[in-house]
Amino acid sequence: MTGLNQKTANYPGVTVESKSGYFSVYDSDTKKSHKIEILDLPGIYSLDPLSEDERQAVSPILSFAGAADKEDVLLLFVADTCNPSRSLHLFFALRDMGFKMALFFNMASLAFEKGIVPDEVTIRAELASIPVLISGPSRGKTAHEIRKLVRLFGSINPSNETEKPYIDYIHKAADAEKKWFRFQSPANKIKQQAKADKILMHPLFGPLIFLLIMFAVFQSLFSISAYPMDWIESGMAILTGYFESVLPKNELSSLFTEGVLPGLTGIFIFIPQIAFLFFFISIMEESGYLSRVTFLADNLMRRFGLNGKSLIPFAGGAACAVPAILSARTISDPRERLITILVTPLVTCSARLPVFVTLIAVFVPESETGYVSRRALVLGGFYLLGILSVFMGALLLNLTLKKKFKSSIFMMELPDYRLPSARSVFKIMWGKVTDFVLNAGKIILAISIVLWVLASYGPAKKMAAVNAKYEQIYPDVDLKQNPGYRSEKLEASFAGHFGKWMEPVIKPLGYDWKIGIGLLTSFAAREVFVGTMNTIYGLGADAGSNELSVVMAAQTNPETGKKLFNAATSLSLMVFFLLAMQCMSTFAVVKRETGSLKIALAQLLLMTLSAYFAAFAVYRIVSML
Repeated sequence: MTGLNQKTANYPGVTVESKSGYFSVYDSDTKKSHKIEILDLPGIYSLDPLSEDERQAVSPILSFAGAADKEDVLLLFVADTCNPSRSLHLFFALRDMGFKMALFFNMASLAFEKGIVPDEVTIRAELASIPVLISGPSRGKTAHEIRKLVRLFGSINPSNETEKPYIDYIHKAADAEKKWFRFQSPANKIKQQAKADKILMHPLFGPLIFLLIMFAVFQSLFSISAYPMDWIESGMAILTGYFESVLPKNELSSLFTEGVLPGLTGIFIFIPQIAFLFFFISIMEESGYLSRVTFLADNLMRRFGLNGKSLIPFAGGAACAVPAILSARTISDPRERLITILVTPLVTCSARLPVFVTLIAVFVPESETGYVSRRALVLGGFYLLGILSVFMGALLLNLTLKKKFKSSIFMMELPDYRLPSARSVFKIMWGKVTDFVLNAGKIILAISIVLWVLASYGPAKKMAAVNAKYEQIYPDVDLKQNPGYRSEKLEASFAGHFGKWMEPVIKPLGYDWKIGIGLLTSFAAREVFVGTMNTIYGLGADAGSNELSVVMAAQTNPETGKKLFNAATSLSLMVFFLLAMQCMSTFAVVKRETGSLKIALAQLLLMTLSAYFAAFAVYRIVSML
């Protein structure tokens, strides 16, 4: 209707805030086009909101009901044809508030498979003043019918019925369901779905099947995605060579080839892995399987002060904590919602993926155990560790936060299984990838420029001393290609001085001052760490994740002469990234959703301290093995 794209899915927790856009209607009498605002509200079943997403819908409706220009509002009521009585009592309540209304029965084809057939003649006869639409198999035709309805806005009259006790609407909805629908035997497809649920939702087999599915996802991240990653790496090498050959040799071109491109390449190289991750997640969403996992998790969640709806933000957290925290609005209990918000950033998100993949390649040999990649096992282990940290954090909060009410009841309608639409899967996958690249790219571009300046310039005397030393030894050589010169110049630069200043704090974790710079920049966004390491180690934009891993693996500790990025340091870094927030966008959305700066600051501080001490423990334990 409006040309805007928004994510949709057949489970709760997706639409948790209002979305608006504009639709133009041409008036043939005045020969002018009029702009109409279309407001999409989260789904509700009553005007008594229990959760934040329901309040987001009820508040505008009540404000429209009391407005003087209420006749300028048309409510398009979307009813689920598969469960008519559950939707219709709210429809009757809104109609009696005097709104202009239209009734749209959605998912009619699915209802027909279940044996629920709407009687269009009877419905339209009883709702003579209200336009009625019933969805057909063609999405385009349905959208066309809604556009026609909007154009007829002026001819629709509001209801003049008086308000009745709320219980009457429930009875009226039940009566309307009997008169307006015919109930037949469901199709074999529906019976087969019930048989599938007996297996997929079995208390024992259900979780095992889910674990096997997730294992297949992690395996694909290393095996299938390796080929497109190589293609991207080769393409960036060609692009970098071209720019180096055509651009003049000056500071500006150095900034572009040594600062901006290496940082962005650190993001582009991981696009295939992120795409595969969300390909599988979107299939689970679109098919209706993810909501069943949510139902399975409810019993476990309650032991930690949560409920099954908390799994929706946790699943969304695999992409990004920001929209995941917003989806916690579906949780009605304030305490359960707060715990969910506070522990959701512990879920291993896509921004951690480039860091994990790079570090795993440093200390885990590229070999396979049978058909299973060792690196995939380590990556899967850290995703599992992230899940365990979520539950441990929830348990601690559950024991700490005071409980004012009894635990909420988890009610959720399980959607029917359906074959995922290739168009929908591609849109979700494309949207997640572009969000990751564009949002990370803005931060990385700014940080790369600042970091390049800090690494290229420093106190005049120290920088001049380094230049004089190497110009005397290598008078006719391009010093930028000399590893020793690059290392000493970086150490003498402003970035080196800042890294040296913070080195005593991170040295107990096994980190040097170069890693410290990467940690500092990654607090803006985790994925910046890879681009920062590319810049610090002087790699070109054609450097892929494998080349960066090779360079990092070759680094040595000047004090001990041993490998810097050994198993102890690499695991310590991964644990730090696993537990630390390192995302200012997440901090901002937590403050907004909780309405408290103190809570957001406390979460940032506790996650950072937990990450520091956990990384310290891992480094010391692994070093002793």
